[in-house]
Amino acid sequence: VTLTNWNRLTERVESMCNPNLLINTDFRNPVNQRGQSEYTGTGYCIDMWKIYFADCSVSLESDSILLKQDRERQARIMQIVENAGALSGKICTFSVLAKGDGTNTPKISVQNGNEDLFLYAATQADEYELITKTFTVPNDITELRIIIYASTNNTIPAKIYIKSAKLELGSFSTLANEVVDYATELRKCQRYLQVYAGEVGSAIKSFGANDEW
Repeated sequence: VTLTNWNRLTERVESMCNPNLLINTDFRNPVNQRGQSEYTGTGYCIDMWKIYFADCSVSLESDSILLKQDRERQARIMQIVENAGALSGKICTFSVLAKGDGTNTPKISVQNGNEDLFLYAATQADEYELITKTFTVPNDITELRIIIYASTNNTIPAKIYIKSAKLELGSFSTLANEVVDYATELRKCQRYLQVYAGEVGSAIKSFGANDEW
């Protein structure tokens, strides 16, 4: 292999971008059909993502989302992967671009139902870091949960800023090369939630199977 060909191969690898198995992952400009600038307590927030625990919140910043916890419970947001059985036995990589508040560091996790497949924390608390972990999806997968935590412990208060996230097939992250098309993400989200303006200003919401929207 000549040096020129090696350089071309390196450039090609560095520009690779695998499909994202998650939906609505560009938190600099997320799909937010519910229209709120801040969401508090357990329940869905921006499309496809769910907050766990009361006294936790997600707010939209200019170039990220802010996840906060205000009591001794580890604030987290979660997305459930559709058709997880198709990933049974496959190698996947989960990655998140996030930073802490100077004291707390972000943490990521993947669960099979309620069982952690791994917990993995960032190494820095005050700078954006690509947090990435490769894992094998269990053959007995029941429900694949993708989770981002506001801290590595129950320290209060805690907050993190999150720019983007990705779950992909393979043993390395291509999140740095991700280009997200908002219109495409909106169409994906509308499979689970659509909001229609009513005649009296109310909203009618339609949602997907198992109320997962």
